[in-house]
Amino acid sequence: MNAGGNGEQQTRGSIISQSNTRARGQIAASALTGAVVGLAAVIGWRYASPRQFIDFGYSAREISGHDSGYFFTFDYLQSVAGPRWFPELLVLPLVGVLIGAVMGLAALVVPAPVSGWRTTAVQVVSALLIGAGMGLVVALYARQVQPALLIQPVKDPSFVPTDTDIGSLSAVRGAPPYLDMSPELVYFPLVGAFCAAIVRIILESIRRMIRS
Repeated sequence: MNAGGNGEQQTRGSIISQSNTRARGQIAASALTGAVVGLAAVIGWRYASPRQFIDFGYSAREISGHDSGYFFTFDYLQSVAGPRWFPELLVLPLVGVLIGAVMGLAALVVPAPVSGWRTTAVQVVSALLIGAGMGLVVALYARQVQPALLIQPVKDPSFVPTDTDIGSLSAVRGAPPYLDMSPELVYFPLVGAFCAAIVRIILESIRRMIRS
């Protein structure tokens, strides 16, 4: 009787241990997914968010009463520096880890077997929510903190404007590439969800390769 009871306890302990291992693995995978999407969010903030142009080397002067400003002429605008990488390169991936960990914990609440379509569905939905949530966060952040680009007006009599220069007064020579993804509140979550799904598929493929 005691031997049977000990065997049952060992089996139960083994099942609990396996369940805890799977739970830790799922939370870790979700957190890693959030971190990668957070890194993608940094790139989206820097290259696809509306930019703030800061005139380098000029200061506003009082022109009438309490108004201030200045006038200048230029042939083209030259990029001096920016947009910055920090602290966004540190903060956004950490936010992604937090979102991923929370979603990983939430997914554990959903009853699902060890394997099967329900488990796969839970993982897919979790990844999509992680990506969409991170995309929404960076879209809202970009509305409050626009990537700043330091520019300098340049006078050059030999300058010959291109079609881009003529078609856009905001064209800045030497600036990092810019991808217009407005409205950000729509496209950032969609792209984030897509990135998260790709990351989760890669992680699941690696896990299966290790186990086989």
